[in-house]
Amino acid sequence: MLDPKRLPVRLSELLGQSLPGPDAQLRMAPKGRGLPNDPPDHLAAVLIALIWQDETWHFPLIHRVEDGYAHGGQIGLPGGRKEAGESPEETALREAHEEVGLEPDRVTLLGRLSPLPVPVSQTRVMPIVGQINGYPEMVPDPKEVQSVFLVRVDDLLSEEHIHRETRTLKMGEFDIPYFLFNGFKVWGATAMILSEFRTALKQVV
Repeated sequence: MLDPKRLPVRLSELLGQSLPGPDAQLRMAPKGRGLPNDPPDHLAAVLIALIWQDETWHFPLIHRVEDGYAHGGQIGLPGGRKEAGESPEETALREAHEEVGLEPDRVTLLGRLSPLPVPVSQTRVMPIVGQINGYPEMVPDPKEVQSVFLVRVDDLLSEEHIHRETRTLKMGEFDIPYFLFNGFKVWGATAMILSEFRTALKQVV
């Protein structure tokens, strides 16, 4: 059995060799949804930040403010659109600092997951995985984030936190899978990113 504290090392090795890819992403996609091949209008990056607390691994999710944009009010990973000249890693670290006050120099980068096209915002998102050194104090920027909370990696791996419901969206009625963490429903692009992360974790734990 893997020593839990070695998880970041094993995960970094895996991310440098192979990725679960779109099949893993689509496990948490609305039924009938595929992955578009159209070139995106925008590029973005998000950060999955592993934090060791109470003898287990966690990662933060944010509850976005209702700002009228496509992902307003949703639960997501810290992140946002790429600025000119930035790498995806630089974007993810900058956005995590702006949104929750996470200091970039406290993050050890472990690798990337597969990019995910998000049609509703015409964006292609690159998920970046990192390890936080120590326990950070995270303070949400009230202009962007209502709150931030931690999710146990063990809960992400558990089938008990996966549910489904029918929702009516602009394109019609869909059967939508979602994770339920801390009373919040995590669906859409964030759930698809976490689905690939979950699959990667299962290969190393």
